[in-house]
Amino acid sequence: MLQKFDVIGIHVKIDQALHAYLEQKLRSMDRYVPKHERTAAHLEVRLYEQRQDNHKLPTCEAILRLPGETFALTETGVTPYAAVDIVKAKLKLDLSHYRGEYPDGKQRRHLSGRLRDRLGSIILG
Repeated sequence: MLQKFDVIGIHVKIDQALHAYLEQKLRSMDRYVPKHERTAAHLEVRLYEQRQDNHKLPTCEAILRLPGETFALTETGVTPYAAVDIVKAKLKLDLSHYRGEYPDGKQRRHLSGRLRDRLGSIILG
């Protein structure tokens, strides 16, 4: 799990059920973060209400700080739970792109092995 996880409610009261939901959904995002960066990862979640067409809609803003990269996502939903679900899906997609750019050792070895096999077959003929 993420070591640093902060939940902030701006003009919104966060009850125990919502806090537990946030913990369950967003704290498990560490499985998408490379292993060597998990201890430095910091996720900050802010919940507030945004006015649109004379309606107050719950908005979830998530900021994930990793070494060399910061992901900031803001989504508005019908309920706070829906906004959190949308943020989780988008954060998961962003982290999959991030892992593709910065592969860990196992992926790097796998890719270099495939490249070595391919070059060997080209050179040998």
